[in-house]
Amino acid sequence: MTARKVKISTRPSRSVVSDSKTVKSRLHKGCRRKTQSSGQAMLARNIKHRHAAPARKMRIKKPYYDAIMSGRKTLEVRVGYGSIKRLQAGELLQLETSHESGAVRIKSIRIYDNFAKMLAAEDWRQIVPQAKDRAEALQLLQKIYPPRKEKLGVYAIEIAKLEKGKSAKGKKSK
Repeated sequence: MTARKVKISTRPSRSVVSDSKTVKSRLHKGCRRKTQSSGQAMLARNIKHRHAAPARKMRIKKPYYDAIMSGRKTLEVRVGYGSIKRLQAGELLQLETSHESGAVRIKSIRIYDNFAKMLAAEDWRQIVPQAKDRAEALQLLQKIYPPRKEKLGVYAIEIAKLEKGKSAKGKKSK
């Protein structure tokens, strides 16, 4: 008896070819999983934990990560990419450097036309704590984001570090 191959479509552009024992995924190597006898693929990206609140991941440079975790930086500035536009107050963010990560909660999001208007309204020390003055803070931001990116809109994301020993819902964990 030969194993019958079945094509299971997860999305129109992505497919999984399966026999009765294993799944060969074209998505990426982290998604390979054994299947049940019915041939249904159990992909890692589809497995969700019911009790864990989803947290979006955001890459951040080490000096800024350290400033956030120490409480000196409470405003993270980004330009209006689609992923940033979808952020909402109350959401969790998993900040990641190359070697560390930590969770923060979004308190509020304020949108500005450019960096100069944002720095006129916000405390620059909460955005770039290592800067000596507002002008240096503006230079650092413009060094990170060129003018064409600034035209997407400037998002000042007010964040608060999550306390250790608390779950995503704010209750102490056991």
